[in-house]
Amino acid sequence: MSENLSELLGRKGLDSNFFDALGNLARPSGTPDADELALLADDFLVGKANAFGTASFYDFLKPDNKGKQVYVCNGTACECAGTQPE
Repeated sequence: MSENLSELLGRKGLDSNFFDALGNLARPSGTPDADELALLADDFLVGKANAFGTASFYDFLKPDNKGKQVYVCNGTACECAGTQPE
């Protein structure tokens, strides 16, 4: 993420930041609505593509994962940490 974009996303401080707002938008259905995501982008002065790209980067916010209740990590880091049962 570019330095300018990082500054825009955090410009409202810790009490109101882009990532918290993104998570709150996703709460009702599991993924943010496209119209709400566009409004969020406008509010934080970033492009709609950047807002969508940020939301789709995180597995739990992807539209394909809408409605899923549980996520299980099967990545290398979780396997090496020994947090997954055999």
